Amino acid sequence: MKNRVISKESIIYEFDSFCKKALKNESIDIERKNKYLRQIQILFCELSEKQINNIFSNDFYFSDCYSFNVKGFRIHITNDILGEAISLLPELRQKIILLSYFIGYNDKEISGFLNVTQDTVWYQRTVGIKTLRKILEVKKNEFAT
Repeated sequence: MKNRVISKESIIYEFDSFCKKALKNESIDIERKNKYLRQIQILFCELSEKQINNIFSNDFYFSDCYSFNVKGFRIHITNDILGEAISLLPELRQKIILLSYFIGYNDKEISGFLNVTQDTVWYQRTVGIKTLRKILEVKKNEFAT
């Protein structure tokens, strides 16, 4: 091997060349990445109404719904009409309907919770459902007119 004398000027030229190659290669990498992103990304202005509706979500706040506490259970009803109709029922019927339809308890379990007979639970639930049906029909007619 030959010993070569490396001058300060040649080192500067080599370093300059190295930096230029590194910058050029980095710019090529960035351009490739941008090209790939342009292929897979879609602008919101290019989306159809249906596509936009599929990707959005609504925030849910408990202040926007009716909340009921029944024997340690917190039940939230987001449907305003149904929540208002249930809130118009007497307290015992409210509890029975909420435990039966929203928690999924049977008459025997509900009677144990509320210290009433199973017949009372059945009767109060039946009357409560009829009352709810009437209230909801009135609300439906209000919206229809």
